[in-house]
Amino acid sequence: MATLKFDKRIALLAIAITALLARFFAVSRGGGFKSVFGYDDGVYMGAGTGLAHGLIPYRDFLFVHPPGILLIISPFGYLGNFITDANAFVMARLFFILVGVATTIIVTRIGFRIGNWAGVFAGFTYALWLPVVREERTTLLEVFCVFFFTLALFFIGKTDLTRKDIVLGGIFLGLATSVKLWMAVPVIVISLWLFARRKIKSGLIFGFSSFSVFALICAPFLLLSNGKMWDLVWKAQISRAGKPESRLPRLAQIFNITKRLAPVVENPVFIIIVSGLVIFALILIFNKYKISRLYLALIAAQLTVLMSSPIFFHGYSSYVAVPIILLVSLFFQRLIDFKYTAHLLVPIFIVSLAFNLSAVSELLPQQKYPAKAISKMVAYAKCVTSDSPSVLLLSNTLTRSIKNGCQVKFDVDGEIYGVNGGVNNEKLTSMERRRNSLQYQNELMKYFESGDVTILKREVADALTPATMRKLESLDLDVSTGLYRIYEK
Repeated sequence: MATLKFDKRIALLAIAITALLARFFAVSRGGGFKSVFGYDDGVYMGAGTGLAHGLIPYRDFLFVHPPGILLIISPFGYLGNFITDANAFVMARLFFILVGVATTIIVTRIGFRIGNWAGVFAGFTYALWLPVVREERTTLLEVFCVFFFTLALFFIGKTDLTRKDIVLGGIFLGLATSVKLWMAVPVIVISLWLFARRKIKSGLIFGFSSFSVFALICAPFLLLSNGKMWDLVWKAQISRAGKPESRLPRLAQIFNITKRLAPVVENPVFIIIVSGLVIFALILIFNKYKISRLYLALIAAQLTVLMSSPIFFHGYSSYVAVPIILLVSLFFQRLIDFKYTAHLLVPIFIVSLAFNLSAVSELLPQQKYPAKAISKMVAYAKCVTSDSPSVLLLSNTLTRSIKNGCQVKFDVDGEIYGVNGGVNNEKLTSMERRRNSLQYQNELMKYFESGDVTILKREVADALTPATMRKLESLDLDVSTGLYRIYEK
């Protein structure tokens, strides 16, 4: 195996191109850059556009996450003044794809510290890991959470760790926490790890750096919203509830087990074999690579968050992707130390590539959204409303509506968290809360009626009651297809 040598620059280039192509493939499966991939990416882009035009989150519009993502996206929201909302959305999506590629390169460089095989394995695995590929094609929280988290690991994982590295690691993880509160868990884990590895002072410096950045970003918005930010970002979030369900499907998504492989994974024999291999792998790497202890602690803590969360969306799987991939890459590198396993590196690597390519290929194709046609239909309207912020962006009506002083809602579904102070004593799901709340139904209808045109895209997810639908249908139905309905006053 000594004859196998890698040119790291060529390897990094190949990995970066693979990551870029995988994310472009995910975009194409979603219908292209000017299609509606889901819901949340439009929420963040829409809210960032609102901030770019002087609206204050939490005070002027509902937002249920820390403001970090809005500061990142708002320049693209402002760009919509010059190149249209739809093109600004495309530019933002391209930027987030490039951030995903940058994360892939950082993961690879962390792996290269252990060895060439570890770097190549970690890089190609992350480049094709479905839970991140799916997220890193558009404007989602997880893209920057993972990016900042990976940068923090890059500095904290150095063998010749300095105070500067500790501070930089803390800063980046503080930035991650300003995007999503879940990133506070890695802050705690790494602080404790630094306590154990170095001195208490090191852990305190790391924790203080993280908290300072988080406070610096969030404090102005907390003050400007008169404390309402706290109600929406913390109180409303912890009120969320979900239906009782098995946690096995979550684990399958987290570890990139697709539906095609689900029957195999559920086999008890397979579970026993994999469990044995995991224990064997941990024994091999635990003493040789001290950094493995940090990765294992992060995986345990982050998996606990994912397993205990009352709700679970597929994007959550990316939360723990980096430490999982880096831990496995250590085991992969360790195989080279043994005479009888070194020759297995290439076959295992090929199988791993095939496994990840198979998962990415299972991305379901979506019908292309007719953004240009809708934009033409509503070009005359002063105020346009919709239950999908992506529709407003792709129809080039969001910036227009904001400038015209129209009522805007960037997160129609999330409006339920502003009802009754976000209290959910009955532990209802979000869908049940929307369906059972007369206040939510009335406010949603008032919003729809405030526009000259309403574009309905998600009537099932909106949990519109029959009474609300009757009110909506009393408006003139201009166009109706399987994808959308356009109502006019």
